[in-house]
Amino acid sequence: MKKKLLVYSDCILYGGSEKVLTNLFLYPPLFEQFEVKFAFRDHARYLRGFEALGLKVETLPLPIKSFEDRQYQIAGQNLSSWAKKLALVPSVLGQAIGVNEGPNRAVFLDLLRRETPDVLFINNGGYPGAASCLTAAIAAKAAGVPRVLMMVNNLATRPKGAGELRRDMALGDAVDHWVTASKAAGKKLIENRGIDPNRWIDIPNTLAEQSRLQVIKSGRLREEFGFDPKTLILGSAGHLTSRKGFHVLLEALALVKKEPLAVQPQAVIFGEGEERPRLEAMIKNLGLEGQVHLPGHRAGLENYLADLDLFVLPSVDFEDFPYVNLEAMLLGKPLLGTQVAGIPEQIVPGFNGLVVPPNSPQALAEALLKLFGDLKKLRGMGLAGKERYFAQYDYPKIMDRFLALFGGET
Repeated sequence: MKKKLLVYSDCILYGGSEKVLTNLFLYPPLFEQFEVKFAFRDHARYLRGFEALGLKVETLPLPIKSFEDRQYQIAGQNLSSWAKKLALVPSVLGQAIGVNEGPNRAVFLDLLRRETPDVLFINNGGYPGAASCLTAAIAAKAAGVPRVLMMVNNLATRPKGAGELRRDMALGDAVDHWVTASKAAGKKLIENRGIDPNRWIDIPNTLAEQSRLQVIKSGRLREEFGFDPKTLILGSAGHLTSRKGFHVLLEALALVKKEPLAVQPQAVIFGEGEERPRLEAMIKNLGLEGQVHLPGHRAGLENYLADLDLFVLPSVDFEDFPYVNLEAMLLGKPLLGTQVAGIPEQIVPGFNGLVVPPNSPQALAEALLKLFGDLKKLRGMGLAGKERYFAQYDYPKIMDRFLALFGGET
């Protein structure tokens, strides 16, 4: 008889933090071993993102109350910082006094007593992350769920006040195992939230689409942008926000431009976000027009990354174990990253790339010059990265670790 696995997640959209769920739901052995159902906070944007993927799993949308949508909406508005803080006061106060906790707890208790799962796997975008994810774990303990697991997809912050400390204690009793993709995220859970190190494991991210990606040999970047076949191209991708560090990359490229290179590299940064106006102004002010390109989003991003000579992720904060680095590795691209969260776990310096301190244009520029100074070694690093992917992050191997966790073998 199959064990019942109930998966729960709460996010603004079905995006990066949900990738682990996509990987799981695309893995046939999961459904061979478990009776799987997927519960989530019911809202239209999330549901559209999920349904667009065509994943075959029974869904249980829940009428969960949340302040997160309102907070996300305010964060994206063109308001001054004080106006945003003022607009956030009602939701911050509501969260602090736990306005939604009672109603949400009742929803979870009803769900858990009706579904009687053997395992509850909670996918949380961070920690504390979504309040409902924490309520779900505590409700599961009260409902007698035999095994409660929580995945934390970002670095845990320090607790704010006695209320969070009390909740952490309750979660320490409720959660049987904590899971993070990076060792860095696990370390933060232990340091900042006091979880039992013996109840934490790291299971790295992986890519369900690895079979398709590994056979891509060339892309459409050079043709679309009209780059010469011999032009060196570095690229990056992500939400255009300050924590991604794209402003640092631009400053580094301005330093590189002062060096007597035969040909200056072209740089392409894919993505959209609130930092676009600032980045466009920097490109102009630093004299990087015609050298740095911000094309926005591109469908089939892998077909553009395939033409890169180097992938750069200059993040300065709030990362975990970036999927985009794994994608670049699969495509045989060397990596240049920062010492942020799990990025150094993906890069072996001198083997498949280099790692530099965050927020340091000088260090980033020096690394770029070093990498572009030996093209034969650079390309060898790309091949080494592809080998490292299959040795460390191979999709079936990583999925089997999750199955072992769900089955109680960890």
